[in-house]
Amino acid sequence: MDRGGRDSRTSAPKVAAVLSACKVRAGATVTVAGTVAPRHAGQTVSLQRLVSGTWRTVSTLRLTAASGYRFTFRAPGGSSTLRILTPADSDLVAGSSATLGLRAS
Repeated sequence: MDRGGRDSRTSAPKVAAVLSACKVRAGATVTVAGTVAPRHAGQTVSLQRLVSGTWRTVSTLRLTAASGYRFTFRAPGGSSTLRILTPADSDLVAGSSATLGLRAS
């Protein structure tokens, strides 16, 4: 916070995310992996799914020493929109990846 009580953090982390497959069978194993820059080893990141207009956390884990992550989960049936969320910390404001589309039939 600055002297006026305002948040002085202005930078968001860059969150890269790659989905292992965009189209799968329902129940298939899917992976979302990526990195967060600048490095924030040990910080938590969350895999979120958009449900009825609200982001819901599916799973949370800690970044590796190289600031990487890998989520593995079973694909729910239908279409899903996913993202990776990093919370705000003492250095950076919260950030998120671009959204990822998954279709499971």
